[in-house]
Amino acid sequence: MAEESTTYQEKAQRLNSLRQELADAERELKRARQATLEQRKGVTSNPKCEAIINRYALMAAVAGLLPTFLDAAALTGLQIKMIDELAEQFGKNYTEEEGKNTLAAITGGMIAPIAAPPIASAAVVVPVVGPLVSVVASPAAAAISTRVIGHLALERLERGEADVAKTSGKEAEVASH
Repeated sequence: MAEESTTYQEKAQRLNSLRQELADAERELKRARQATLEQRKGVTSNPKCEAIINRYALMAAVAGLLPTFLDAAALTGLQIKMIDELAEQFGKNYTEEEGKNTLAAITGGMIAPIAAPPIASAAVVVPVVGPLVSVVASPAAAAISTRVIGHLALERLERGEADVAKTSGKEAEVASH
């Protein structure tokens, strides 16, 4: 019996040790997540650009309520205008053609106008919830795709500005030699 009680005590101590290791690992994971979150917040440091993206995402959701053939044209126009406004924040002036090229480069074509109708039509067959989902699918897809495109364009513009700064620094370095 003494042997069983020692074994039980050893198991209890081991369990407590494992619980402590788990608690330490959870604290470390929480610290790592917090550091990652802070880093991501630092990347998106331009509130004006965020406001522009949010405004155009809302307008895209409204455009998503239009019939499919109109919604694609309206959505593309909104996204080009959004990219132009974002570019203005970085002192760049895009022509409509440059905006179209940037939009095509970022998206590879139209995402929401192609993806939303099949989702909406498939959802209609689900009783009760289906019609609601079909009404919401197209505006949601339009808003989400516009936000994604806005953030990709913003990242591209920020990267372009960083590239310009690097190039200017290299030119200054070459001129000083």
